[in-house]
Amino acid sequence: MAQKGIPIGVAVVGVLAFLAGLVWLFAGAILFIDGIDDTDAMVAAAVSTVLGLAFLLFGLGCLKGWGWVWTFGVVILIISMAFSVYSWYLDDFSDAEMLSTLVSIGIALVILLYLNSFKVKNWFGKL
Repeated sequence: MAQKGIPIGVAVVGVLAFLAGLVWLFAGAILFIDGIDDTDAMVAAAVSTVLGLAFLLFGLGCLKGWGWVWTFGVVILIISMAFSVYSWYLDDFSDAEMLSTLVSIGIALVILLYLNSFKVKNWFGKL
């Protein structure tokens, strides 16, 4: 942790990432329950659960200023974007799912850009 006070944006990202982790875990549980006989749904449930745990850890790490969490966050954001596209594929590229996919990717891109700002990198000790 390179600076004393947490940047407000990092605090917001940390809390939102923690909440996103809870949503991913919930989605994983729903996919598991609904797709018990479907291999694709079970894979999606497993990936959702892992992403949920990863986002919970990322959110906590943002608030604590753990240096390794910056790199971890970049990786899980990229994975989550890929998984959003995969989920869209599982839904047969439906128009309804497309909006959700685009919003998910857009949010992840904004967070990735923010993580690369000077103040944020300084918070995580990456400068």
